[in-house]
Amino acid sequence: MACPFFRRADSLTRQPSVIVEPGTHWTLEDEELADDALTLTHLQMAIQLLTAPSNDDLNTAVNSLVTKYRQSWPNIHKLKLDPNTFKSYSNYDYLGDIQELLLEMDEASASEILVLLGEELITCCCTGIIERAFRCLGTDLQEFLGSLDGVYDVLKLQEDDVTDTGFVCAGEGELIFTSERPVIAWLLLGSLKALTRMLYKVDVNIKIEPVEGDARRYRYLFSLVKDSSASLLERIVGAPAKLHETVQRSSSSNAADLAISSASFCKMFPWHFIMNEKLELVQLGRGFILQVYRTSRQLDWR
Repeated sequence: MACPFFRRADSLTRQPSVIVEPGTHWTLEDEELADDALTLTHLQMAIQLLTAPSNDDLNTAVNSLVTKYRQSWPNIHKLKLDPNTFKSYSNYDYLGDIQELLLEMDEASASEILVLLGEELITCCCTGIIERAFRCLGTDLQEFLGSLDGVYDVLKLQEDDVTDTGFVCAGEGELIFTSERPVIAWLLLGSLKALTRMLYKVDVNIKIEPVEGDARRYRYLFSLVKDSSASLLERIVGAPAKLHETVQRSSSSNAADLAISSASFCKMFPWHFIMNEKLELVQLGRGFILQVYRTSRQLDWR
């Protein structure tokens, strides 16, 4: 009996998936990205808006802040600066000057004004591709907090950043941020409030407190404005709350009893991705992010 998988001489030849003309070489660099395609550069720009905003972005936010709150703080106009100053001094620390001016102007309200400035920073500068970059970090607030950790680590590797600045999602509604500059920590609080409102249509209270034993680390505790006692996961994601029911999770076979937080899921499954109904990528696991980074570096070296 003849072998059923024997290739006959007159059988059709296999057609290649990609036809390359003789003498040409096809590489990934030949594929042009669409103008609105998200890249690691866009993620880097988005994270930088939170951790190290540019002087131009700060100036835009300051102008908006002065317009809105000049009646509450008459001297707040002193924060405004001529944009030509940035061009003359490329390493000018505008945020440092803002901190000093606020302490001289109204020390008791300095932190409050910085929080408002952080909100204006997002309102004025988080638009277009930057907003899309933030949206791809998660479909709800808890996913967003969990994604900040892994994404920022990848971006630090890309820049060979050896600083201790970074994010750690420590649990549901809890984020730990490390920075040597307290002014950034207060600015971040306002930015996170505005981002939550912009991306997920919810208002949150965020309590900031130093982490005991490390003056550079700050803990942010999130709670909803209307019902601070409710779980963020229940109110934002819609998980059912079982207040009077005791469940033995270890022996239950019901999927509803096997709940897992978004942060734990991301740590357990680094090689995952989530797409919405339009097949748009909304979340990428840390493993994929690292692989994309390594591949992009290899292509750059060629």
